[in-house]
Amino acid sequence: MVAAVPQKFKPSDLIGQCELITSSELLKRMAERGMGRDAAKKSISRASTRDPKLWRSGHLQLPHGERLFARSSFVGTPGFCRQAAECLRELRPGLARCLEALERYTVLHRTHAHRLVAATVSTNPHSPSFDEEVTALAELGVKVGGKGTEFEYLVTENSWESQSSYDELAIRSLLTLRKESLLARILTIRLKRQSLVSWNGNELPSQSKGYVDYSGQIFTAYGFSWLAPLVRVNEAKKRIPCPVLIDVYADRCSLSAVQSFLTRANNATNWGRRRQPYLGIIGARQFDKNAWDEAKNKGLVTVNFTQMFGDEALNAMVMVEQILGDLRVSGQQKSLENEFKQFLGALENLKSNPVVMDLCSIGFEVLAGLVLRSEGWEGIVLGQDVPFREERKRDVDVFGKKGDDLIMVECKAYHEHKELSPSEVTKFFVETVPSCRKWWTKKENKAIGRCYAEIWTSGAIGEDAKAKLKELALKDNIQADILGPDEILARIPSDMRKRSNALLSVIAKGGQEWGDLEVNQ
Repeated sequence: MVAAVPQKFKPSDLIGQCELITSSELLKRMAERGMGRDAAKKSISRASTRDPKLWRSGHLQLPHGERLFARSSFVGTPGFCRQAAECLRELRPGLARCLEALERYTVLHRTHAHRLVAATVSTNPHSPSFDEEVTALAELGVKVGGKGTEFEYLVTENSWESQSSYDELAIRSLLTLRKESLLARILTIRLKRQSLVSWNGNELPSQSKGYVDYSGQIFTAYGFSWLAPLVRVNEAKKRIPCPVLIDVYADRCSLSAVQSFLTRANNATNWGRRRQPYLGIIGARQFDKNAWDEAKNKGLVTVNFTQMFGDEALNAMVMVEQILGDLRVSGQQKSLENEFKQFLGALENLKSNPVVMDLCSIGFEVLAGLVLRSEGWEGIVLGQDVPFREERKRDVDVFGKKGDDLIMVECKAYHEHKELSPSEVTKFFVETVPSCRKWWTKKENKAIGRCYAEIWTSGAIGEDAKAKLKELALKDNIQADILGPDEILARIPSDMRKRSNALLSVIAKGGQEWGDLEVNQ
């Protein structure tokens, strides 16, 4: 309740002790006390700079230039952010979603917060950037921790104790983001095999980034579909594929997450007076009921990972994510080898699970990264995106460095009878390798020493592929090679060779032979 107001009053006298209101509401209350609109505006303007009891938002603006007002004593309390979220739900829904998530999870990784806010990643005078939205959130008591690190996060000021106490939570949030990148990759592979998404033109998140940019908005992944009901024909009679926008959540998907997806998708497909049709897919381990209902009502595809893959497969993916994280940290070789053995044991237990082949393919890349680490390569990254041409990209399956030297490995998880084609040899050595070299030189601003470029295949190396490699005119400091199963095994540490051979054999036989292989040591 607002206390009785004397004849002469300040704007702060009309605001409750635990209340947050808009400037229009404050003007209304002042008008009810008999003050004219212009006089009320001047009174509020003076009080904003002179009355220590009055708090006014600055960077945080509402539609039509409105501001938020509260008692200064209320700012920074636990109830303040809650009130702010309630007040902003209709006026600034992105900020409201972020505040609600912070109350639920305590910390939010920068990428997770960016998704919820639905801010643009490109320069757009009509839409604020994420950094501008963070500046607005700071006025509501939101702090940025781990600034500039890969686990940069948001936390509310009223729950802030010390940076170290929240860094651990933030690192867990980073691991969750990486897990989502892996889940997006496996989901996209399955969508490709079902012909729902084309094999070319899609983009998956890198470990270091955790998202992709589609038309100025961030998603976990995107692709394009050529399914007949989804394809449209333009005025020139050209068939145009339908964009497929994908969000992935490693845990529960909330209503806020669905609403954020819809906002981003609408922003990304809004072309002036025309809106481009799209297919929206949200995958999560579980869905809140209201989130599932909203997604269904809005025509989105929902994928429940627990139902699709099962807990055992999801746990195996967690192991992969742990290995991927450790590959980037020096001094973890023995731990990595043990984790990889546990992962292979988990794959053995999955047997006929439909996701086992996808995990085996990823396991092949993990094995390559592990081998490179054992050979002294550092900064191992799986799925390194590099610019190619005309805003296109090339993906380096496994990338590492050693001083000024670089190594790039392309992994082909092929059936034993499938031969590596000459076109694949050309694409990797003539397109991907030069693109990666150019990206690295520009990024590090220094010349490359030796560049080792290799294709690893679990299938066969035909004579045509060998001949194509010999005829390529590569730079003198590039050492190119193609490795089959026997050459790969020779590079693997001896105590891991037996299990790794089992993995390569399963891939070569199509992923259905775990029961016939002796993989236990």
